[in-house]
Amino acid sequence: MNKLLSLSPKKLLRKTIIVSLGYERQNASLETVMNEFQSDKEEIQLAVLDALKVAHQYKATQFMVKIIMAQERSKSLRVRMNATRIVAGIYGRRAIPFLLNGLEDPDPRIVANTLETLSIYKDKALLPYFMKFLPVRKLSGAGQCFDGALLFQEDKRTIPANDNKGPSPARTCR
Repeated sequence: MNKLLSLSPKKLLRKTIIVSLGYERQNASLETVMNEFQSDKEEIQLAVLDALKVAHQYKATQFMVKIIMAQERSKSLRVRMNATRIVAGIYGRRAIPFLLNGLEDPDPRIVANTLETLSIYKDKALLPYFMKFLPVRKLSGAGQCFDGALLFQEDKRTIPANDNKGPSPARTCR
């Protein structure tokens, strides 16, 4: 397979070979896959992530972490976010402390996508991290109101906030 890849096949065949190399789970194959990440094509980089996911090796996961932390240059934000989701899928809740680093990224798209990934866990302990990114507006009652949403502590429903300066008569915090 390594030799086939050096013959510069068309994109679909190239992606298939890359993913196949991930299933081989050999160091030489893994090195070849990681070298393919240098491609200037997003589809090839996504295929590399698929191969790294099925490789089930620490070195593969370490490479994805480098992508997430921008130590490896990804073609697009989509590639970086796919790497984040794969690592979250592999490690489950144990990935949360690592994923929280994405909230410190200077790119607001990374922060938004990190929040989206963290929301999958539905963990109450993560609420303070989410609340840090919502502008707080004090209204009456025990609930907490935000410019973007109303969060009821009892039932976790969200209701869009109105655009007026004051609270809507139909919607008040409890």
